[in-house]
Amino acid sequence: MAHSAEQLPVYQFLPEISAVLKKNNGVLISAAPGAGKTMLIPKLFADVAGTGQVLLIEPRRIAARSAAMGIAAIHDLVPGKDCGYAVRGESLGNEHSRIMAVTPGVMLQKLQTDPELNGVSAVIFDEFHERSLEMDLALALVLDIRDSLRENLLLGVMSASMDGDKLQKFLQLELFEVPGKTFPVEISYRDIGSNLRNLSFDVAKIILETLPQSEGDVLVFLPGAEEIERCFDLLEKSLPENIVLCKLHGTLSFEEQKKALKSDPENRRKIILSTNVAESSLTVEGVRCVIDSGWEKRMSFSLDSRMNFLDLRRITLASAIQRSGRAGRLAPGKAVRCWNKVLENSLEKHIMPEILTAELSGVMMTLVQWGAALEQLRFPDKPPVSSCNQALEVLKELKLLDKDGKITASGRKAVQLPLQIRTAAMLCRCDDIDRLSAMKIAAILEEKDDFRFYGSADLRMRLAEWDSNKRRFGIQQQIFNRIKKFFPEANGDGDGAEAVALAFPEWVAKKRSPNGTEFQFAGARAGSLTETDPLRNAEFLAVARVDSRPGKSAAIRLALPLSAASVEKIFADEITEKTITFFDSENDRFYAKKVRQLRSLIISETPCAVPDDDLVEALIGEAFRRGIELPGTEDKAGAAFLQRCRFAYQHGMEKMAAFAPENFQESLREVAGTFLQNILSLNALKKVQWLPVLKALMDYTVLMELEELFPEFFTTPVGVKYRIDYSGVQPTLSVPLQQMYGVKIHPAVGKEKLPLRIELLNPAQRAVQISCDLPGFWQGNWHLVQKELRSRYPKHEWPDDPANTLPGRSSVKRKN
Repeated sequence: MAHSAEQLPVYQFLPEISAVLKKNNGVLISAAPGAGKTMLIPKLFADVAGTGQVLLIEPRRIAARSAAMGIAAIHDLVPGKDCGYAVRGESLGNEHSRIMAVTPGVMLQKLQTDPELNGVSAVIFDEFHERSLEMDLALALVLDIRDSLRENLLLGVMSASMDGDKLQKFLQLELFEVPGKTFPVEISYRDIGSNLRNLSFDVAKIILETLPQSEGDVLVFLPGAEEIERCFDLLEKSLPENIVLCKLHGTLSFEEQKKALKSDPENRRKIILSTNVAESSLTVEGVRCVIDSGWEKRMSFSLDSRMNFLDLRRITLASAIQRSGRAGRLAPGKAVRCWNKVLENSLEKHIMPEILTAELSGVMMTLVQWGAALEQLRFPDKPPVSSCNQALEVLKELKLLDKDGKITASGRKAVQLPLQIRTAAMLCRCDDIDRLSAMKIAAILEEKDDFRFYGSADLRMRLAEWDSNKRRFGIQQQIFNRIKKFFPEANGDGDGAEAVALAFPEWVAKKRSPNGTEFQFAGARAGSLTETDPLRNAEFLAVARVDSRPGKSAAIRLALPLSAASVEKIFADEITEKTITFFDSENDRFYAKKVRQLRSLIISETPCAVPDDDLVEALIGEAFRRGIELPGTEDKAGAAFLQRCRFAYQHGMEKMAAFAPENFQESLREVAGTFLQNILSLNALKKVQWLPVLKALMDYTVLMELEELFPEFFTTPVGVKYRIDYSGVQPTLSVPLQQMYGVKIHPAVGKEKLPLRIELLNPAQRAVQISCDLPGFWQGNWHLVQKELRSRYPKHEWPDDPANTLPGRSSVKRKN
């Protein structure tokens, strides 16, 4: 590791960067890991600015602390006086410190309280390639300040693997690319497959096998704290005494994190089990070997269920390169990738910006408070209009905005709290009897929880342990103390259940069966508890956190029992009453019942006489109740059209609202009398040819707009049509590779120009590459794929320059 500024590669570029910064008031820096950008650039900005504070925005708390201490050490600055940090619940330094490292959340709070950034001369966004929601939002607001108030505010955007060309075009700033001081890294592959249940075990096995064959400390990348804990338990008793086992993730104390980052004082080898916090924004000393599981956890939002989920997903190619590079900072090293080369060719190049997939209620609340419409601000990637509209509806449901979209008294108070918007709403709207518990619950929800040490999802267990073991809840206690400044008189002996229900109304849940563990959410979908969880005996739950599980109902992670009386009290103005007719196929007759309902959640139901309604409408209702897909999978044309319409709705075509899951049943009932006559059974309903029925839900102009923006087919340069699959998160096109030769602009759909996910097929009709950037693939990984294709299909033509080769229907070499 370099011990002085002069030894860091970026040092040689400082004069040039300084000159450009003085000229343009901003600069982009793409610097390889180990180049020293975080250590040297903030001080350069401070010197160029002369006066005022430099804010260095780091993606995580651990990175902010580490950056502040590192900058202070390398420049002989006084920590807390000349250089400090501010993270949620902890700070060192103040507004007089020349350099302050802060997290994006702290930056957004500062922007809300001081929208002109008085006293701040420069803002630097570090590790911008991570593209977190808060980082993108903070950049948009800083750009707004520069555009409208302070054009001389210095701006820096830095990363080790940013999409430099895209950002350069967006920000109109000069880009400096700085090489790092690295050594060769020998990369090997150990494919462990995709069985995530065995992930920790498989990685632990590779660690034990790799340890004797490597030197120095070993840095192991795992997706999250839960996987780290499992792997730690597996290794703890299997390692010799001269090996130190450390954990590194965001929920650890600062002292535990420092232990992982620093070399062992007794010169013992270390194994550091880390999340992606160690990928780019931290320096972990002594690492000569990296073992990469290839997985990470990132937040995403399900539009139909209106839930935020922390999803487990494959890392990007850029992340894989970054992680491997950690082994070559001190000397030649080794990196073991827990996958195969074929899978590597299919990895996405860069991280999908969180703003395109996350829940945006916090973003929209910030913009309302900021006083700017979405279209008035500049984002590197515009958030989806449908997600923004959905977020505004959530804010109205939380009573933070009124029906006209104006901020309410609760909303004004909520934005002042250093909390996420849901937990802020909980504290601003709850009764005094729940206030004290609600404050503690808010502090718990603001932190990650691996749920490992509790036998129940019951939040009361956390609250009880907090009271008996405050040391364990140190970070939450700090957050609680900050909240208490806003509610100094808070008291009451309530358990906070009503407060949680107010903050998460769509997760109010009712038990589906007396002896089961499944609960129905008010916002559709279902959640479940474990078989041994005492909460399973509750009739209603106020749920505060869930985890998605592929193919299963969501796992309820944090909840409180809620009384029926509380549900009636809190949601008195939302509970509706209606008569539902349903068809009993076993008894071959219709029944009816009066239902009292909170959104999708049935509060109570009583039998009644069947009204004289259209029987087809009742059949449609029965099909939806049973989860029968309409159109069914056998009606491929109808199912594909529905998927296309829903995708279009999710990406800006508001005229497609009739096809949204929450509206679809009612939409079909509206046309049932005209298009579904003489349907008397569920079997007959399943056999309907749905395409004309679905097209009847829109007029001709909307259909033409759909065809223009989200076409059913893509026509290749040789004139062959291939259907676009809209069933996933990203529209997918499977097409023979040779028919895409010469394509220099990647195909996209919608007004937002969403890139197609293209599966390029070999002569055996198997995907050899998945690309969202075809021109980039031609220039980048094509030569690797070309080599494999030439070996496997020698009778076919595989050109060296496909971007400038004429496409063809066949890749077979032509005879001379």
